[in-house]
Amino acid sequence: MPQVAQLDRRFSPDLLVISAGSTVSFPNMDPIFHNIFSLSKAKSFDLGSYDQGQNRKVMFPKAGIVDVYCHLHPNMEATIVVTPTAGTRAPTARDSTAFPTFRRANIPSLPGISTPASSANRSLLKPATMPSPISLSLLKRMRTRSPDEPRCPHRENPLTTRFRTRTFLLCFVPFAVLLAGSFWMIQRFVESTVRDGLRVSLRANQVAIANIHAKGDLQNSRFLKVAGENSALKAGIELLLSNPKSAAARRTVEDQLRELGEHMGFDFLLVSAPNGAPLAGVVRQPVQDAHNGSQLLPLDPAQLDHAGKGLLVLDGRTFQVASVAIDQDDGNVGSLSVGEYFNFAELTTPAVLPS
Repeated sequence: MPQVAQLDRRFSPDLLVISAGSTVSFPNMDPIFHNIFSLSKAKSFDLGSYDQGQNRKVMFPKAGIVDVYCHLHPNMEATIVVTPTAGTRAPTARDSTAFPTFRRANIPSLPGISTPASSANRSLLKPATMPSPISLSLLKRMRTRSPDEPRCPHRENPLTTRFRTRTFLLCFVPFAVLLAGSFWMIQRFVESTVRDGLRVSLRANQVAIANIHAKGDLQNSRFLKVAGENSALKAGIELLLSNPKSAAARRTVEDQLRELGEHMGFDFLLVSAPNGAPLAGVVRQPVQDAHNGSQLLPLDPAQLDHAGKGLLVLDGRTFQVASVAIDQDDGNVGSLSVGEYFNFAELTTPAVLPS
């Protein structure tokens, strides 16, 4: 009997060719619930929610194209081609020409543009020409004086020495005063520039943090409005409410929350009952084998009493949380809470600068 299994949140195979009057089985091989249905004219059906290891069968009496989906996982889809001739087979390479509409083209990844690393130019340093050494005899001749050589008269004249000293001091003192004044003015200018720069930087940091929080609130509000109308999530919450002790039903909702969180970049997601009791949730934890070093993992609802709006402390970490009610048929079926990790290091306090 031909079958379309549910494995790893996908249909396997996702394209099946059968003859009219054949029966297809839909076994669930995932550890979560699935709800298989079709609205096609050739055959419409709804198999309801069923757990791992269970199987459902559907008979296709007439020829046509049947598109199959999962009510709990919108990304799952498959196509069953019912032919009027006898014969049941799996899709082959010829189906790409026989049924071009229903074959999924594999879009090749764009080739990367590799640029050869440019070799670094190395400058050649020519050795400098060393000056010729001064002979020892010449140094001795410069340092020693013969006894008959007359002494310079100004070396022994104290008046000339004092005059030169006074002249030097009169020239050096104004220069020293001017140099000290220049250093003082430069120091004051540097202090003023640094103080103004720090004030501008603190002001810019505070404005940036305010913009980040405003952007996060806006993103949360937009996401919550969309997530609150997610039909798959509503179906998962109703399934969990009807099977509160089912581990598979809780894993199904956790899988939906994980997919939403990874897509939107949230660190915390929780589904609660209409009375506020937590039902299922996921929280981001550091994982070494993960692509970005972290992953959304299931959360024990017993750790939480209530997650509404504001700050939530969980395992020593603080999350900024927002919530939205989820309604179905003019009735409330629960609420969804999402949050992001709140880093206190991003908050800056104004510093007191000395005048």
